[in-house]
Amino acid sequence: MMRKVHLAIWIVLLASVNGFCQHIIPGSETSVSSPDGRISARFYQKMLRGYRTMFYSVNYGGKPVIQESKLDIQLDNNLSEKAMALKVDTSKHWCQDLKVTAVRNLVKDTLWKPVYGERSVIRDHFNGRI
Repeated sequence: MMRKVHLAIWIVLLASVNGFCQHIIPGSETSVSSPDGRISARFYQKMLRGYRTMFYSVNYGGKPVIQESKLDIQLDNNLSEKAMALKVDTSKHWCQDLKVTAVRNLVKDTLWKPVYGERSVIRDHFNGRI
């Protein structure tokens, strides 16, 4: 009897974490860090319910501040697609089944002058991935 209870508990535990335990899809992972290296974000895809799904996590000072989270946009675009005579996309999730085909680095370090404000010059310094 005790073995059946333990087996049932393990089955429930494995089923409940199944989505977040999938392996990262090769070639879908990228990361970016702030210029000073204190903030880092990691993006990747896993198969979830038969679809490629985007995930991300964020660290600050080497410690996690946002653990693995699903990245998704839910939007009903039906009306605008019909108005523009476009094929209506029936998927409810914009990030569903996206395929990472290329990743480019973006580094920017410029200065700009606002029309007014507390500072006469503002530095725009960041790293990115496109």
